[in-house]
Amino acid sequence: MPPKSPPQSPPPRSVMSSTHNVTEAHQRTASPDPMGETVSPQFQDYVLPPAVELAMMTWTKNANNMALIMSLFAAVQIILIQLLPPVSPDTATALWDATRWFSYAGILFHIGGAISSVAVIQMSTALPLRGREIAITEPKSLPARVYTKKDLIPPRLLHEHAEMELLAEWGLQGSWKLVAYNMMACFFLGFACACLSLLLWIYSWEPYWAAIGGTLVPVTLVSAWTFWTIYWS
Repeated sequence: MPPKSPPQSPPPRSVMSSTHNVTEAHQRTASPDPMGETVSPQFQDYVLPPAVELAMMTWTKNANNMALIMSLFAAVQIILIQLLPPVSPDTATALWDATRWFSYAGILFHIGGAISSVAVIQMSTALPLRGREIAITEPKSLPARVYTKKDLIPPRLLHEHAEMELLAEWGLQGSWKLVAYNMMACFFLGFACACLSLLLWIYSWEPYWAAIGGTLVPVTLVSAWTFWTIYWS
């Protein structure tokens, strides 16, 4: 019988460790996505630049506050409509009809604005995902150059009036701008309708001297204080 060969010893642990490290490094270097592309490992921990994140957080907080305020205004106007006594069409005056019209319009504006606020929040929170996708798929885009080549954001995009343009560079669609404008328009229109319905309600129920004294004096004082605070403080 031929002599048995001695059993082979397992490879040294250092060799196994180096092989494992090479494999692991290769996996980190090339990370294919489902579309067959190779994604750089630096995009695994993608974060927004501080200026973009600040603009996103500002819009998110403002939309959240506006949604809360418009929801409260809509609830108050619904209660106001319930307090209005029913009036037959034959005895209703133009002032009374205008009161109810502005009340309903204010409710609809505030509800629409609250829905737009939720949409703005939802679209803004998806900005990191959109920015990462643009940085991966469009190497010459501003998000890619800022993140990979450490380029600076153009100064014109860092001004307050250019926030929407800055967010659009990171992937917010044009529909986001329309929704944001609709949110702000509904907020101011709903507030105007709420104030007008309250004033008309006061003039419908109170004597004219009491209505004038109870509305013009507070409105004048508040307006004067507001303008003084904004322009002279």
